[in-house]
Order: sequence, then structure tokens, then C-alpha cells
Amino acid sequence: MQIPLLLEEKLQVRITDLNIGHHLANDAILGFLHQGRVRLLNEGGWNEADVGGVGLIMRRSEVDYLAEAFLFDRLQLNVGLAMTGRARCRFHYRLIRCSDDAEKAIATAVTEMAFFDYARRRVARAPVLFTEWVDRINSVAVSASRGMLTS
Repeated sequence: MQIPLLLEEKLQVRITDLNIGHHLANDAILGFLHQGRVRLLNEGGWNEADVGGVGLIMRRSEVDYLAEAFLFDRLQLNVGLAMTGRARCRFHYRLIRCSDDAEKAIATAVTEMAFFDYARRRVARAPVLFTEWVDRINSVAVSASRGMLTS
């Protein structure tokens, strides 16, 4: 499945991102994904607590670790977004190390989010304004040939 590239976020590996093997830790990668997700939502005027009257809650995360990254490596996080049902969406990610002469993929990932009514403590339908926004930004990204993420 091809997902339009919607966001490119520049990052750098910090000392607190390393594990005992002195490379980028898996929990730090999840933190980078969270940052990219929040940044994309923010660009649309949304946040995880309010996407048109309901929030988002993590349903599933899947990360494929492809290569190591080390202290001070420069990274680029690419983010895409697709609706996957009446009450779910998926964020797609590619994390790339830019420190090499050639870019090297560090990880690919997907996080599936459910729309959630926190007041009622139950899954909710995706707000129409949000689904329209997702359709619009994906259409613009495809027209602008910003690139695609493969899931």
C-alpha cells in the first residue's frame, strides 16, 4: 500500500536516546513516532486529545527495526496518514539516518489509532471534519509529488 508523504521532521539522536548497546533505543524510536504524529496533527489544528470533539487512543503499534543509529546522528522522520475505517486511522512512518553519504532507513512503522470518546470511555466514529482533512492533505501531497511511504 502506498501512502502519501505528509510530513518530514528533522531529528538528532541524543545521549538519552541510547540503550546499553550504545545505539538508538527502541523506546526512543517510539518517542520519535509520537513526535511526528503530534506534529502532523498540529499542522491541521488538531491534537491527540481533540480531533473534532473526540480524542485518539493507541490501538496498535508495529515497528520494523532495520539498522542502527548512534549518538548525534541526524535523522529524518517521514510521516503519512490514512483512514482505515469508521473509527480508526493509521499513521505510517519511515525513519532515515541522514548522516551517511547515502540515506539509510533505520526503521519503518505503523501506529493504528482509534477515535475515542474519553468522557464516555468508548470508541467513537471519526469526525467528518477530520476525515475530510485527511482526504484533502493526501490529495495535495499526491498532486505535489511529495513522495510515498510503502506500508
